[in-house]
Amino acid sequence: SAGLDEGVAAPLLRGHVHPSHFPRLVTIFADQQDPNHALNAWMAEHRPRWHLEVQARPAGTKGCTPLEKRWELIRESRACGISTQITVSPCLRYSGIENFGQRLLRSGANRLIVDSVTDGDGSGGERTARSPFAQAEPDWEDTDHAHRLYRYLEEYAGGTDIALGWSIAGFCGITPRYLAQ
Repeated sequence: SAGLDEGVAAPLLRGHVHPSHFPRLVTIFADQQDPNHALNAWMAEHRPRWHLEVQARPAGTKGCTPLEKRWELIRESRACGISTQITVSPCLRYSGIENFGQRLLRSGANRLIVDSVTDGDGSGGERTARSPFAQAEPDWEDTDHAHRLYRYLEEYAGGTDIALGWSIAGFCGITPRYLAQ
């Protein structure tokens, strides 16, 4: 979640994630982050079989991965039996709630999380207010579209096996796979 930096969250979680919970786990992928030497040392001592791989964007890459590529990756993952989660974080304005909501529901993802910059930045929006994003997006504090999307998903996800979550509580409220069995 945008509410907690990975370098802060990882030490909080590391003692709770045991190799017996994830017997096939070898590599943990993370986004671009400054080196966390304490986490690396802890992993070397306590989880020597696990490897943390930090993904850097290819040089010259601009913008996000195109949505069509993301939808394709979700379909391919599900076809291989891999559980998937889509996190709409932060939820920006979208073209139409029915089109976007149905696309999410039909995506094949097991879990859907909707977040907003004010609910998910861990400071009620204060951190985001100081960011370049807030300078570039004049309506960044308007979260009505995020709440409407979440309510739409709640209404139409009934009868499916899709787990839904809202913001930080959504990330925390989904039972880990090893506990759900």
